Amino acid sequence: MLPVLDNLERAVSAEGSFEDLKKGVEMTLKQFKGSLEKLGVDEISIDNGFDPNYHEAVMHIQDENYGNNEIVEVFQKGYKRADKVIRHSMVKVVN
Repeated sequence: MLPVLDNLERAVSAEGSFEDLKKGVEMTLKQFKGSLEKLGVDEISIDNGFDPNYHEAVMHIQDENYGNNEIVEVFQKGYKRADKVIRHSMVKVVN
């Protein structure tokens, strides 16, 4: 985690264009996600529809264009390590 902190501190103190800053932050984000993967932390998938064990429905809608219990928007990503939820995904679900 310290290399991520180092890179963020460098990005904040660096001079340059917005695009340079954005590129630096994107590279640091990729590095941080890699660190989480090494620790066994994975993003919770939304591909199989709403599951209260992994998702928190913070909004419900009715829309005939989607299937029942389909997740149509993610407000905040969730994460797990093995089968233990670290944080539930906050999602919008079709009823």
